[in-house]
Amino acid sequence: MRHLLLLTLAASALEAAAIKGVVVDNLTGRPLARAVVALEAIQGSRMSPSQTRTGRNGEFSFPSLGAGLYLVSAHREGFARLRYGQKSWDGVGAPVALEADGVQVLNLRLRRLGAITGTVLDENDVGFAYVEVMVYRDTRPPALAGKTMADERGVFRLGGLRPGRYLVRSGAKRLDEAESLLPTFARETQRVDEAASVEVRLEEQAADVDLHPIFGRLVRLEGRVHNRPSGPVTVLLVSDTGRIQTTDDGSGFRFDNLPPGNYELFAGQVEMQAPLELGRWADFPRAAYDRITLGHDVERWAVMMNSLSSVPLVVVDRDGGRVDPDAVQVYLRRKDLAGEGPARQVTSRQVILPPGRWEALVVTSQGFYPVSVAEARSDGWTEFAVFGQRPELRVVLSSRPASVHGKVTASLGQPAAGAPVYLERLDRDTQGRLGELRRGLTDAQGGYRFPSLAPGTYRLVSSFDFGDPDGRTMESARPRTVVVREGEDITVELDLYAAP
Repeated sequence: MRHLLLLTLAASALEAAAIKGVVVDNLTGRPLARAVVALEAIQGSRMSPSQTRTGRNGEFSFPSLGAGLYLVSAHREGFARLRYGQKSWDGVGAPVALEADGVQVLNLRLRRLGAITGTVLDENDVGFAYVEVMVYRDTRPPALAGKTMADERGVFRLGGLRPGRYLVRSGAKRLDEAESLLPTFARETQRVDEAASVEVRLEEQAADVDLHPIFGRLVRLEGRVHNRPSGPVTVLLVSDTGRIQTTDDGSGFRFDNLPPGNYELFAGQVEMQAPLELGRWADFPRAAYDRITLGHDVERWAVMMNSLSSVPLVVVDRDGGRVDPDAVQVYLRRKDLAGEGPARQVTSRQVILPPGRWEALVVTSQGFYPVSVAEARSDGWTEFAVFGQRPELRVVLSSRPASVHGKVTASLGQPAAGAPVYLERLDRDTQGRLGELRRGLTDAQGGYRFPSLAPGTYRLVSSFDFGDPDGRTMESARPRTVVVREGEDITVELDLYAAP
């Protein structure tokens, strides 16, 4: 049936160029209805990105297209996103070349996301009923990927997981007044660094990931927020495995069933995970921050709130020149024991920052590169602290950025059109990655350009074989290493890398 459908789609081509096809389950070959198929032109057409949903037989069509190069992707809930032409599950897809009045018929095979299954067991290997189970990405700190509840036999399953390595942890549960289950990672440990790491692959489930919770005593944290405004106050408690919150309406706050360990506590009448812009508040809001180590019940923890003042965002040219406000974008995000919060762009030159740790990212136009943020060197996200009054958040720019450009060549000396190009900056001492990986796509002639670079050492790779390469992947792909100086524009020619 699938082959007949493909032939029918090809035969029904209109006079205008078109991209058509079907989306199917990779294992069974069955059509996937209601999958989302996206189309993006990268050369030759001025169309905006477009998307459609597959019909009952998995068919889709983008008619009336112009000649050019297009990227096609598809996804459906429960399946990994597919980019046509990708060589790895997270790779950047290869472009589809479409000639005038031509038709491309594609067969897109989606693969299901992975899963982890196991049982929460007691000391006699009998299942514990209704224990919460959390799955974290194996990062530092761990990042929560999902949670589920073990059934009456202690069996759990969590699906929808992207390929990678994960940590599995049972939740806290009070059994009686004297004994509780402490949160425990696989390998029967409470320490993240000692936890067993589980590898998840597409279309597979990692089975028999059993958990043996450690018995112990959970603790309680009670307290009161002082110097508080009228109305309820949000109280947020953070550990390296997540965030929980409650409110204090004047009678105090309480957190039960906590494992012993280190915590950060935030209290405020505002959203404490994001910066606030001046003008949203008639009066300056209040907030508090504290660090706590819990080893036993605490019943009278006092939290003192203070009024928050606005922090001027000052953007200056290192050499004293004028900086166009449109030439720079500043993003801020909270950083705590559980990781990074959501990033928000600052659109005002006055910002209110609740106390704690923050990170800033500066994105500049082609005429500048960031030198420092809050007196620290700007290498991607830059951390700074807000405790008490901060006079200003100063961003220093240089108007003499470097740039790298060149051409990517495929086999037989042909330009590699629509090829992904990756650029990473290296630390001079450790040779590790500094800041964020930068990505680009080549044009129809294989050309690429990375503007607004700080001086330093960089590695470049172009390949369809992977997406978001880490340092080890970059090294294995035979990168070009270059040193750029302030104000330089250098040419680096690249060969399209294909794994042997």
